Amino acid sequence: MDITSKIVLIVLVITTSNLSNANPGDSLIYMNATFANNIASVQFHPYGNPSVLPIITLKGSQRLFLEFDDLDGDFKRYTYTVIHCNRDWTVSEELFTSDYLEGFEMEDIEEYTGSTGTYLSYTNYQLLIPNRSFSWSKSGNYILQVFDERNGQKLVLQRRFIVVNRRLDIAGELRRPTRVSMSQTHHEVLFRANLKNVFIDDPLNSVKARIVQNLNWDAAVDEVDARRITGDFLYFDHHNFNVLPAFKPFRIADLRSIRYRAPGVYSINVENNVIWVTMETDLKRTSTTPSDDFDINGGFVVESMDYSSPSIKSEYINVMFTLESKVPFFDKDVYLLGNFNSFQPTPEYKMTYIEEEEIYAVEIWLKQGVYDYYYALSNGPGDIPDWEITEGNWYQTNNQYHVILYYRPFGGRYDQVIGYSRLSF
Repeated sequence: MDITSKIVLIVLVITTSNLSNANPGDSLIYMNATFANNIASVQFHPYGNPSVLPIITLKGSQRLFLEFDDLDGDFKRYTYTVIHCNRDWTVSEELFTSDYLEGFEMEDIEEYTGSTGTYLSYTNYQLLIPNRSFSWSKSGNYILQVFDERNGQKLVLQRRFIVVNRRLDIAGELRRPTRVSMSQTHHEVLFRANLKNVFIDDPLNSVKARIVQNLNWDAAVDEVDARRITGDFLYFDHHNFNVLPAFKPFRIADLRSIRYRAPGVYSINVENNVIWVTMETDLKRTSTTPSDDFDINGGFVVESMDYSSPSIKSEYINVMFTLESKVPFFDKDVYLLGNFNSFQPTPEYKMTYIEEEEIYAVEIWLKQGVYDYYYALSNGPGDIPDWEITEGNWYQTNNQYHVILYYRPFGGRYDQVIGYSRLSF
């Protein structure tokens, strides 16, 4: 297969079937997605902190950082805008764009640089928001959209983020669930919000919470109601309800060097201007107790130990991942997942069973860096991945939990975000 054919494998695409509910007539739900085959290595996070969700404070000093590569290697005019969403990630239909945007409705991404000295030529684009010409005036859920202006304003990618107008302080703790069957495998998130000196209309009914685990928007407990008000505090302490599988520390692929083999890398070869890396075969972890290794909450970081300026000098690598399995799974397929593909079981990351070697295998293209990943079973897009058999759960896993409070008073036109906290186990 020549290099042009292999570039197709670099696609980091989430199929459009994941963008809406399956039932006709349902509102469009905005999800993280990449729609163009030439767009790769999309990162979106608070500037300088790739291991947390893109959540920032309204009118605060922190900004969000978007970075991606165009694998065509030319220079295109990409434009961007944002859409305000309800807490369920449907559009806030009662708001006009002018109600929440400050500055221009659509802006250009002005920072772009061509790759230097790489086997595969690409163009790196970067964006910081808010900025002097583009900002927002309201808290809430948002979707960032990027368009290819030269190609008829084609939508090429979109990413979720949240803007917080912090009115309520949150205090919380993580515990083992009281239910014995989950005490070794799950985490329970209990928290309360301080109502002192803050007027919230009918808080037991107007305030809802969401709990998101690590960087995976789909690993969440949604529509959490407050259980009681005691003194100045609004309590969200539903025992055995605010519970999520604890997972295990993410597996790590260290691809920062093509000159030296990092732990977990079996081989590195360069053939016909293509870099091939084979990872050591992974084992299932259901019955093992892993060490509490450092990870980046399922994320990835573009980085190179071989060159400076990793954004434009890092190579794209064809990486083979394998998982040992004595027999194939007949009811579901095996997928390689992580924030590099928004944890979505799309065809590019479906593994093939090789019977004579008793392994599942998949080859994907990744830019040099460090990648968290894991294996899960799924029937494909729209089916929730299941990692119980391939990874298992361990209550001692050091997860990060994002607690988000939404508020819509009686007669309100949109869901505000009035509280946010990060908790770690």
